[in-house]
Order: sequence, then structure tokens, then C-alpha cells
Amino acid sequence: MGKAGAAREWLLHVLLLFNLAIAQPLYAVLSAGATFFVVHAFTALHLLLFALAFSLAIPAALAALVLVLRSFGAHAFRAVQLLVVWALSLLALLAPLSRLEGRAAVPLALGAFGASGLTALYARSQRWREFLRFASVVSVIFPVSFLFFSPVKGLLPAGDGFATAWSAVVRNVPDTPVFLIVFDELSTVFLVDEQGDIDERNFPNFARLAESATWYRNASANSTSTEVAVASILTGRHVDRKLLPIASAHPVNLFTLLAPDYEVVSFDHLVRLCPDWICHKRDAPSLDPAAVLRDLFVLYQHVELPKQLREGLPPLEGHWSNFVENASQAAVEPEETSAARANSPFARKAKKHFEAFLDSVDESAPSKLFFLHSLLPHVPYVFLPDGRSYASHDGFDTLPGWSMTDNLWSRDEDLVVRGYQRALLQTQMVDGLIGRFLDRLEAQGLLARSLIVITADHGSNFHPGVARRGFNAATWATGLMVPLFVKLPGQSRGARSDRNVQSIDVTPTILAALGRVPSDGFDGASVLDATGEPPKTKRALPWRGEPIDLPADLTPQLMAAAAHKQDLFGFSAGAADFYRLEPYGGLVGRALDRFELGPEQMATAQLDAPGQLERWDPSGDFVPASIEGTIEGDATALPSRQLAIALNGRFAAVAKLFEKKGQLRFQAIVPPELLSAEGNTTAFYSIAEAGPDGEGMRLFPLRPRATTQDSTPGTR
Repeated sequence: MGKAGAAREWLLHVLLLFNLAIAQPLYAVLSAGATFFVVHAFTALHLLLFALAFSLAIPAALAALVLVLRSFGAHAFRAVQLLVVWALSLLALLAPLSRLEGRAAVPLALGAFGASGLTALYARSQRWREFLRFASVVSVIFPVSFLFFSPVKGLLPAGDGFATAWSAVVRNVPDTPVFLIVFDELSTVFLVDEQGDIDERNFPNFARLAESATWYRNASANSTSTEVAVASILTGRHVDRKLLPIASAHPVNLFTLLAPDYEVVSFDHLVRLCPDWICHKRDAPSLDPAAVLRDLFVLYQHVELPKQLREGLPPLEGHWSNFVENASQAAVEPEETSAARANSPFARKAKKHFEAFLDSVDESAPSKLFFLHSLLPHVPYVFLPDGRSYASHDGFDTLPGWSMTDNLWSRDEDLVVRGYQRALLQTQMVDGLIGRFLDRLEAQGLLARSLIVITADHGSNFHPGVARRGFNAATWATGLMVPLFVKLPGQSRGARSDRNVQSIDVTPTILAALGRVPSDGFDGASVLDATGEPPKTKRALPWRGEPIDLPADLTPQLMAAAAHKQDLFGFSAGAADFYRLEPYGGLVGRALDRFELGPEQMATAQLDAPGQLERWDPSGDFVPASIEGTIEGDATALPSRQLAIALNGRFAAVAKLFEKKGQLRFQAIVPPELLSAEGNTTAFYSIAEAGPDGEGMRLFPLRPRATTQDSTPGTR
């Protein structure tokens, strides 16, 4: 074979191996998460260039670069050629091997061994090289399949289709401001008390909204996938998860149905059902090639690396882009407490998103439809009820009991309950945002005349051993039941309804409230139609799996979940309920000098960031309310794994010790009113012989950390 023939053969070999090792693993993960391209503002042309680059241009450039080395001698060229074959073979093998359980060294060793064998075969067998040459046809099959037979095909041109929307309504001149707010991972269970009513003690603004709106307590989401759930809300249809959440895939939606009579003000970065000719996308993102490449590199590492090595990567959960940026603050020094570093980037952006929405409401609102998809109270849980943050870094990796890699809760119920606690505290912050929204409408003279619909895409589960969006009978209430409040123009008295309502009913309801007549084609129906009979079941599409039908009435599951929440937190008067985890909730705030002390233990509590407690500015956006650290020394003789945490001589929390990466750790959220701006002393005690409300409790102080400032047992 001449030099030209050898070069062509080498090119085909590299095309095949590169596609197997890099392009196809990326195609697979991006086909399942095609919203990546929506968030990164890909057009059809961008998508075609992406596939051409990864299946043809980049591997061709690599092959050409190696061929250049022929001028340096046959031996150097052959060595580099075999090195490239070995590296690409290793990467091709690692993707399936990385799913193996156990130590990371096992898939790495197996991959290296397999790659060495394939490289030796490549060097010695002409038949094997001929086979690779013929098999290189997959370099065409992979991108074609990705572009035309996966969900990303929704980004390719498919015709206009908006004509259907124009005939779907009877248009009239708008005089009613329309507000549709969709929260993320907000379950109805979060908001209700032990009686199944809105818990006005902890969520006064949701209760305020319910005083002038109809609360559909039995409302449920149609999916636990954000993209599918929000698209279902905006289209009134059961959405196929294979369809991208973009206008061309869903041409008949709330935005196109109300245009051009209503100017649309849309605040959403994930679901793009509002076409540019309606929304004009003042703040629409543009394609950033550098950001795309950074995110692709993170995605590829999640595909290729074994589980143990993936734990140090930027998390994907809750993100669709900017993985590195959103995780960057995990590396911030723990002593940092400035307002600029006080929140997770992801959570901070979600909060600013709501602020921008509020600022957009002005006297021109009667001619507008306002849509907000808020990524709150979605993880990470970093906010206190007053809106200040207690996390000085990302927050995703500091949620005990939850694995970002598997999206699973621990089987340790105590840790899961602490995640639930943090979700409830963050939901109280969302309640404050609802209050600001209602205040804004009142200040603009818009509240009485507005049509307001507030709901959520889906809920979130807090069950040991189950995914946050896991789907079974035990999680229907927390995962699927979502708040739905509808305040009609002129409505001043609240009501509650337990009729079977689903997310697909939202758009038909808005149209009916505006006096418009939707055409056939909706799967949902207006809740204002008293003549129609609600469906006999609820249809839901799990995060993964096939659609299923659920009972039409989920209020029994709601009441059971509310009772469970009461058992975990109690319902005493005041706003500190969610700081008081049972069975030790009654101890929070009580003086420690009322309890008997046992002998000092041979273990020490080491705080992760003691400087945060010593140097705290209460006027800032950060509160050191997360007390976390490790137990050092001999912990085997501790009376129990229940650790009492004291602040300034009073009980602040009780935390159960847990193991993480070989360390014995603790973490608890304490009421901010127990913190002092003048500096704080902490003390740690192992609990034994505790009865109800601490009756008969003995506290065994942990050894104080060796500092010159320590003067009392267990303080630091």
C-alpha cells in the first residue's frame, strides 16, 4: 500500500476510534439531555457544525497531525500512531467500564489492559486494520442518528406551524394583566399544616394569596421532569419527553395563543416556547463556544470516569450549562463570608431572576402576559427564610444524605430529614418572594384586576434510599402534588377545591378566564368549566419510565405526608418550627446548665470554618447558621451518635453523626437568632439517656480543641 493509501486508511481508523471514544459518548448523553443545546442557544446551523466537528473535522485534524510526524522518521511516526490508537481505545472502553461498582482502579486497569491488547492487535494484524477501515462507516451513522433520530432533531427546521395557534382563539382587546409563575421543586406538602390547610404560621404570604384566590389542593404535575412539566403547563397537552422544550416543537402554546394582543414578558432560561417574534428575547443568551466546550468537557468526564473520580467533578444536578462556573465557589476558602461569596452561583442567579421579574412589573402591565419559571426552591438549599444565605460555597456538595452522582437519598433517615429541613427553610424564603410580588401589584394598583396563576413544575421527594424525583406510591404526594392558585380578575374571596386538576389544565384555564374560546386539541380543560367532569385519573410521566395513571384524588396521600411532616418537625407556635427537628426540637433555645454533664470524652469537634462564627457581619447577606465539621480522636466510645450543638450556652441543634469519605462528620442548621454579632462560642456534647424533651438527658462534653482561648469543656 502506497503512502496515499496508508494515509487514507489511517484517517478512516482515527475517524472510527474518535467517534467510538469521544463523539458517540457525547451524542448519547446529549440525546438524553438535549435541553443542553436549548440553554446554550444552539441554532440548527450550530447543531450541524457541532456534529460535523466531532465526527469529522476534529478526528481528521488529529489524523493529519500524526501524519505530519512521518517527516521525523518511521519509528517516531509509528510510536505516536500506536499511542493515539491506545489512548482512543482506552477512552472507548472506559465509558462502559466506568459503570462498574467498586474502586476506581478496577475500570481504569481493565481499560488500560484492554486498550493495550487492541493496540497490539492493531500493530500486528492487517486483517484487524482492514476490519476497522470497513467499520469506519459508523463515523457517518453516529452523527446522522444523533441529528435525525434523537430529541435534538427538534432544533432542525420543521416548518412554521404557528397558523394553528392563530385560529385557536377568539381574540379581544386585553385589559387584564396576566401573571403565570411556575416554581421549581415546590411540593404542596411543603405548604400545608397538620390539618391540610395552608400553614399560615410558616407561609403567611401563600396564606395571604389564598385569601383572594382559589386554591386547588388536589392539583398535580404531569411529569417530574422540568422540561416536560413546564411544557405541559404552557401547552395544555401531555408532552412527549423526546420533544425539545422549544417553540418549533410546540407551536401552539400560551404565548402564541395570546399574541399579538398581549406583549409577553418571559423570564425563563430553560423552556423556550415563546418564539422570538413574540418575546424578542431582550436578555436571550447567545452561543458562547468557550462555554460550550467547557461544559462538554465536564459532561464527558461524567460519562468516562468511574464513580469515585466523578465525585470531585462540578455537579450536573440542577444545571443545564456553566457547570464549572456554578461549582466554582466550592473551592472558595471557608473563611470567606463576603456578600459576593455568600451564595451558590446557581441559587444566587435564581434569586436575581425573581428580582428582575418583580422589577419588570409597572403601569404598562395590563397589556402584558408575565411568565416566570423560577428555579426556586430547587436545590441547592442555601437560603434562610429571610433570604440570607448560610452557605459560603456551592451548596450542592454540602447536603448530607444526598448523592449528586446518583441523585439518591441516603438510607439514613436522619440525614434525609435534614435535607427536608433545608428545603422547607428555602421555601419560607420563596414565601417572602410571594409577599413582595403581591406588594408590588398592590403598589402599582394591579392586584385586584389581575389574573394570577401560581404553581410549580413538580415537587421533590425526601424518602430514604429513593431518588429526589423517584416515583412510587410513597412519593406521589411530595413528588407530584404541586400548589395551584388561580386568582381571577376582580376576585376578592378565597376558596379551596379538591377537584382533580393537573398542570395541563393551566393554559385552558387562563384562556377561559380571559374570555377566550380554546379550540379542540388540549388534553387539559379549564377548571372554571363547572359543567365539565374532571378526569377519573391523573396522568403522569415519571422522570424516567412510561406514563402511568394515578388516582384522581391524591388528598389522602397529601394528608399522610402532612402528618409525617408534623411528626418530623412538630407545629408549635412561631416561625422556628423547621429548626426544631424531633425528637429534640423542644431543646432548641434552652440553657445547657439545666442538664447533667457526664465525663469528658476523648474526641474533639473540629469546625470546618471557625472564623465564620468569630467574624460575622449581621448586616450582610451571609449568616453562619450551618454548623458543620468533623469528629477527631477516639469516637468509638461516645455514648451515642447524637451530637448536641450549643451556641453561647444554649441548645442550638442536635445532629446525628454520619460518615463521609472516611470521616465522621456533623452538620446542622441553627436558628440565626441564637448567633451573636459579638462572636460565638460553640460546645459539643454526646447525648445519652434522653427521654421526651430531654427528660433524664445526660450530656458528655467532647474534649475542647487545643487553643489558648478555650476555657470551658467542649467550647471552641
